[in-house]
Amino acid sequence: QTAKKQGVITIPRFAVETKNGNTFVHRLTGSETMLVPVKIGILGTDGMVEVISGLMSGDKVTVSKE
Repeated sequence: QTAKKQGVITIPRFAVETKNGNTFVHRLTGSETMLVPVKIGILGTDGMVEVISGLMSGDKVTVSKE
């Protein structure tokens, strides 16, 4: 059986960028986006990834247009 965790922040894996060995997401603040570092944890089989630090519950992320 697959392990389950409660009370974690998850986001789509495709929203996470890796640059020079570090992971980032584009966090939406108002109408602006900011590239913020995050620490990721478990990758789910559903394409979602756990965010250990760098985001708070309720934060919104976007996908880079680059």
